[in-house]
Amino acid sequence: PKIIVDNEKYNEFIKELKDWEDWLSYHLYKEIDFSGEIKTVKPFFKKEIAGKNSKLRFKGFLLTFINGFFNITRFEDPVYAVIPPFIQQRFNFVPGDKIEFLARLFIDKGRLVLKRLRRIEIDEKGDGFLWTTDAVRVVKVTGKIHTTQDEKCLICPMGCLIDVEEIGKDGKIKLYRRLFCLEGHEDPYTCGVPALLVLEKEQCAKDLALSL
Repeated sequence: PKIIVDNEKYNEFIKELKDWEDWLSYHLYKEIDFSGEIKTVKPFFKKEIAGKNSKLRFKGFLLTFINGFFNITRFEDPVYAVIPPFIQQRFNFVPGDKIEFLARLFIDKGRLVLKRLRRIEIDEKGDGFLWTTDAVRVVKVTGKIHTTQDEKCLICPMGCLIDVEEIGKDGKIKLYRRLFCLEGHEDPYTCGVPALLVLEKEQCAKDLALSL
């Protein structure tokens, strides 16, 4: 089937695409102001595989933002920020925090990623779950890696993607991602965490309605 788009909409799309490419090419690898509300805070792991040997490394924490601002330009798609453990120990970031900072902009497998954060300011504190380095040491041992990436696990606060670097017998490196369950569930399909989150949200909505 063919999708028919009139010339006006097509030209508008091409212009928006060109504007985006120009913006990205100008800001990529450069330092930029960013502000937004943290949606999730999760440990950031990398797994290295060489033959029968493998090692899971803790690289820091991954912050996710939605509807953030680059300078004064609003960006509705998810934006990620990678921070080292000492930054998390200092600021204790949790979901709901509204922060602003300077960082360098990178692209990683199609994702906009901010690194080397500095001049960090917290405008408003949230009340989400606080990840500490001690807690990460525990889940690094008890967590489970899955080959499937179930949608409910990807949106679950206890599910995250880890980067995998596998060196083959021919010396070639394969890069891919795997789902890592921070709760340590063996089977994603029998996990009740996402269902509990839905029930909690429904109960919060009911409580809010009763209070009005």
